[in-house]
Amino acid sequence: DWSSDVCSSDLSQYGLGRYREALAAFSQVLSFETTEKDDDAQLMIARSYLALGEKDQAVSAFRRMLSEHPDSEYTETARKELRYLGGP
Repeated sequence: DWSSDVCSSDLSQYGLGRYREALAAFSQVLSFETTEKDDDAQLMIARSYLALGEKDQAVSAFRRMLSEHPDSEYTETARKELRYLGGP
């Protein structure tokens, strides 16, 4: 499906170290009305901020992921990242 394709190309940007571009692309995924990739995108937004050295934005993005997607398969990953960053 198209949202999977978008997420794949966004991951490519992230993998190439193009974190600003990846951040913009993952943010666009969140604007789609119907997607099953919103928790993936939110996690990668947080990781993109982290890779850019923007710790406060990363913490906020991880918290948003936890609050908006409490049943996500990435919940434990987000919690671990927050502990690493010194956030609750």
